[in-house]
Amino acid sequence: MCVEISRNQEHGMGSHARHAELKHRILQPHQSLSQHFKMGWLWTTPTPASTSTTPSPIFPPDQKDNGPPPLPQPAPEAASSKPLSSDEIADKELNSFLQELSADTRPSSTKYSRIGRSTPQTSSPTSQALSNAPISEQLLPTTMSCREAFDSAFYCNSFGGKFQDIYRSGSLQPCSEHWSKFWFCMRTRQWSGPEKEEAIRGYYRKVEAKKYAEGSSEDLWKSREQKVPVDTAFKVKFEPFPGESDEEWNRLEREHREAEKKRLLGHT
Repeated sequence: MCVEISRNQEHGMGSHARHAELKHRILQPHQSLSQHFKMGWLWTTPTPASTSTTPSPIFPPDQKDNGPPPLPQPAPEAASSKPLSSDEIADKELNSFLQELSADTRPSSTKYSRIGRSTPQTSSPTSQALSNAPISEQLLPTTMSCREAFDSAFYCNSFGGKFQDIYRSGSLQPCSEHWSKFWFCMRTRQWSGPEKEEAIRGYYRKVEAKKYAEGSSEDLWKSREQKVPVDTAFKVKFEPFPGESDEEWNRLEREHREAEKKRLLGHT
């Protein structure tokens, strides 16, 4: 009986050993195949690089949804930049000066802006007194452009201005009057309205008095001091011609001119 039990135990142990050996033989090819596939030895090719056409994001992950990227800032000028010459500095100062002068004459844009109705303004005592003044006083300017005065003075000193002097006057003309006008405009530039208008009117009054002091056209023609009333110009009625033909009219006209010439020569 003991011999039978030992045989059974040996038979059980042998069956377990055979089962373990069979399991090892079955699993060993699968393990070697898995290792081969992992190492890429059996019919496997290395995975190619991604050829996707989807563009990669430009922005960093933390800035992708935070709005547009900041604009590139201009690089600061190098400390060792070339210093400006005296001519370049003078050109810059002249350009800034001309821009300052142009600010007075540049009209403000009224496009797309609604312009209200102008309210009737009551005439001031100054305007009433000016309306009663002689026409020569009413025609005096009340505004002056500093930019135009500067351009006129600058052109007077240029080659073109001197050529114009020789062409018109036969000799070179001084530019002091042009520069005087410019500096007068600069002095009165910041003045108040009525004071500035009166100063400009006085300036042009002196200019006309100096210009027409001698050899004025008033030696031959009497200046009109008042405005012509409405519907009265070219309404003079001529006397009817007593003659009957053009030859007679021409004869009378020649006689009239001869009489006027003798009268003028007699007075001189």
